[in-house]
Amino acid sequence: MAYISSIDGSYYEGDKQYGDIDVPKRPSPNHIWQGGEWVLVLTMAKSTQIKYINAEADKAFAQILAPYPAHEVSTWPNQYAEAWALQSDPAAYTPTLAGIALVSGETVAVLATAVLAKAAAYTNVSGQIVGKRKLKTAQIESCVTNAEVEAITW
Repeated sequence: MAYISSIDGSYYEGDKQYGDIDVPKRPSPNHIWQGGEWVLVLTMAKSTQIKYINAEADKAFAQILAPYPAHEVSTWPNQYAEAWALQSDPAAYTPTLAGIALVSGETVAVLATAVLAKAAAYTNVSGQIVGKRKLKTAQIESCVTNAEVEAITW
């Protein structure tokens, strides 16, 4: 079925009638005919741009985590908790750190210091990524035109 635009700027699906203008196929149900072109409805434009921003944040996190296998990353909360516990109690139970130290040849104390330093660096960088994502999302939500939405990038 063809998309037709009437002189008043509205559109409809149907057969071409005398005096009407052919309109390119509607890109999606989320588009409206406006000003002689298909325009994404503002709420959909915002949703699409927020998905893009979220994907870019995920990419930023993936770059940070890329050097590490997933199973190692899954131990980070335990490593951090054990390293933190060692700060207040040198006799704290540290099975994860002890296992790593046993094989790596490091002492648990040296390993714990390195874990805390890396955790602080990761926390800082991840906080910046989260903060940037929140800022960009708020900017998108405050937009009143599609052009404003499209101008917001990672």
